[in-house]
Amino acid sequence: MAILFYFFNIVLVLQFINVGSAIIAERYTYVAYISIFLILALAHHALQDISNKKLGKQLYQFGLIFWGVIVLSCAYLTHERCKVWQNSGTLWQNVVEQFPNSYGAYASRGEYFLEQKNLKLQR
Repeated sequence: MAILFYFFNIVLVLQFINVGSAIIAERYTYVAYISIFLILALAHHALQDISNKKLGKQLYQFGLIFWGVIVLSCAYLTHERCKVWQNSGTLWQNVVEQFPNSYGAYASRGEYFLEQKNLKLQR
């Protein structure tokens, strides 16, 4: 049920019938993530059920360590990405650095500098 819930919500987000200029409206994916947490909770419950056996206890401990590493990695990556999303200037500077041929990124960065009244040449 959780997998179907995720699938149908993601299908709605992918916009096979395009509405607006967005290719994917990722801001609507948060509803679908509810099912991912449900799947993780069910997996945790299943691991607890088999943890009565010696092998099950080891598997359960491995699962906790594995998910702990995943959660800490995601927290670190999120913290690092927040530095880029500090403001529009840092965001568009990052886009320009990664995609130097993206003229839209240069234009958006220029609009930000114009709003900030920072008109010196940026490279």
